[in-house]
Amino acid sequence: ASAEQMMAKCGEDEACLEREVRKMGAAMAGTPQLDKAKQTASEVKSLGDTGPLRYQRFEGVSQKGRYAIDERIHMLHGDPICRALPGARCTHDVSRQGAGAVMPPPDAKPGASPTTAMLEFDQQQNTMRLNLPAPLNVLAYTETATTDEPTGTHEVPTPKGPQPRTLSFPKAQPAMLSVPLQGGWRSQRGEQRITTKGDAGEGGVLTVRWALTVP
Repeated sequence: ASAEQMMAKCGEDEACLEREVRKMGAAMAGTPQLDKAKQTASEVKSLGDTGPLRYQRFEGVSQKGRYAIDERIHMLHGDPICRALPGARCTHDVSRQGAGAVMPPPDAKPGASPTTAMLEFDQQQNTMRLNLPAPLNVLAYTETATTDEPTGTHEVPTPKGPQPRTLSFPKAQPAMLSVPLQGGWRSQRGEQRITTKGDAGEGGVLTVRWALTVP
């Protein structure tokens, strides 16, 4: 209402408007209306001020990875098909070996990362979340099986000679680690051991070591 009265009195006369605004401000000094206006203005400003960033997330743009598979299995069993062998036992040996660069998925865009590595800093909690760099593509290796099991006793014969195979890298649990920060980010390093389970008792321990260094 006061603004409408000023516009009716002054029209487009800026000097008149400034004079009337000063008068209205002086009249409102110390009144509850002015205090409420100041409070509202402060609340609006605080809503627009998000403050410093809490999270900083970093995704790799030039990640590289290499892998090596070296596994040997030796089995000795007393299946009835082995009765004609010494000690009525058969042996079955499997060798799995392979190595090379971790490649992006076949349908990935040029320059895409081959892994899922990612870092996230929480400045409020002073922690770092590390996403483990699991390969996004299968890993190639060669499997060679040798056995003295009698031929013709299996529905699927044991392949002879080296055979090409691929392996999907199992996802670790948890896939993301959360570790406290110690000092500046340039000096961060640590180690964490994760127990892994296998469907057939082949579980083990995954050891994760990380270090942040200045390029």
